[in-house]
Amino acid sequence: MGMDLKTAEAILKKAVSKSEELDICVAIAIFDSESELVLFQRMDDTPELCVKLSQAKALTALKLKDDTDKFSYLVTKNTGILSNVRYEGSISLIGGGKIITENGSIIGALGISGGTEEQDVEVAAFAISDGV
Repeated sequence: MGMDLKTAEAILKKAVSKSEELDICVAIAIFDSESELVLFQRMDDTPELCVKLSQAKALTALKLKDDTDKFSYLVTKNTGILSNVRYEGSISLIGGGKIITENGSIIGALGISGGTEEQDVEVAAFAISDGV
């Protein structure tokens, strides 16, 4: 079936719910497998940088075909080999980008930005839990 608006809306609703539970404001970006933006939302009081970061996290997950938190050790400040490339344009190796799959196939990606890296990962994981 692939990523459609109805699926994206269900994911967004769960992301907003978890963000509110954690008392954080986030930007939420959902892309299809062709890197086309399907749905975006910026919660009130979310920092402007998070708009770009959420999209970069999702696009990076799509490019790498894996969740960005699996690569975040590469950009850990002072110890990561790529610490100067935490965020560069449409690339972000910071946790919060998650691949969205359906029946084992990648149908899109989700990017969350606004909380700590751990909170962004938690929101993203919850939003896509229970499958699509």
